[in-house]
Amino acid sequence: IAAAAPHDIDQLVAVAQPRKRQAVQRHLQREQENLQRCLASLPPATFADCVDALAAAQQIVVMGFRNSYPLALHLRQQLIQARGRVRLAPQPNQSLAEEIVDLTEQDTIVLFGFRRRPTAFAALVTALERSPARVLLIADPTAATFAPQVSWFMEVPLESLSAFDSYATANSLICLLANAVLHHNLSDGRERISD
Repeated sequence: IAAAAPHDIDQLVAVAQPRKRQAVQRHLQREQENLQRCLASLPPATFADCVDALAAAQQIVVMGFRNSYPLALHLRQQLIQARGRVRLAPQPNQSLAEEIVDLTEQDTIVLFGFRRRPTAFAALVTALERSPARVLLIADPTAATFAPQVSWFMEVPLESLSAFDSYATANSLICLLANAVLHHNLSDGRERISD
């Protein structure tokens, strides 16, 4: 391209532009499809039950590993603005057992389980199933086998047009959950944000 004449470069750019627009349109379409699939698979009663549990929980423990960790961190950051006692687990240099041993029936766990889960993930789900806490699992369809072991399962498609998964739908669901928790008790949430 560097050796091409200026008019040749203009022709190359002109040819490439429609392809770029097509790629953007196909990306947008895939993102919309992912979001529609996620929300269509989420019964309103299930969503309302999750929001009630998150709003009423004595504490919320948010967990995620590998690609799920940033999502867990983001949900924790959003929820902590609306209510107290929201923590991220495990803390550095802590075992999972230390983080979940004291869970009670008044606690709610939000576990992100997107693909490329660590090998200990199945054992963690089993341990959480035995705990008295209620568990919300937010994950891609490959984690559907864990759905019977948790209180709620929210399936989030990650499909994209490239080699990398898209977490746009997951972040949209986080926004929806956090806003619903905030509006569950808006006056307290506003007071907390103001403080």
